[in-house]
Amino acid sequence: FDVCVALVGVGAADDPALEPGPFAALLEALLPVLRPAAVESGEALGVDYRFAYRVLHLPDDDRDALEREVGGRLTRAAERSGQSITGWPLYDVEATGLEGSYARLYQRAIASAKDVGKSPLPAYVLFVQRLRHSALAAAAPDGARPRDGGPWSYRYRYAG
Repeated sequence: FDVCVALVGVGAADDPALEPGPFAALLEALLPVLRPAAVESGEALGVDYRFAYRVLHLPDDDRDALEREVGGRLTRAAERSGQSITGWPLYDVEATGLEGSYARLYQRAIASAKDVGKSPLPAYVLFVQRLRHSALAAAAPDGARPRDGGPWSYRYRYAG
């Protein structure tokens, strides 16, 4: 099976191991083969699934667009006076309406990985990391904008 891993907002500047070549090699070392087993008996089935990984970075403008949309959905959390377990102010992001943004990123990953390999049904994994707090705060509605300079946390909520 060919597996395309698309990274959004994370790259070699964060960690050289996330360069496409080294990261693909790490994935291949961690999970080169899957040998499924029967659920009832645990007996190994007579099949091996071999994985070939391709890692690509989506452009920063994809991360920027996602930050604007996520930031635009920030609301101050009401639970426990809006404090996270660290004591920092806590904000919620209603994730139910973000499916379209993630679907667009997923489609861009598929389009960017046209030559993934020879599998008839390659798999695509979208990994989004490091949404910048400053960009989220800048996109937040006025009443929900986190204060400048101080630490704060956010969490995704689904349907309330």
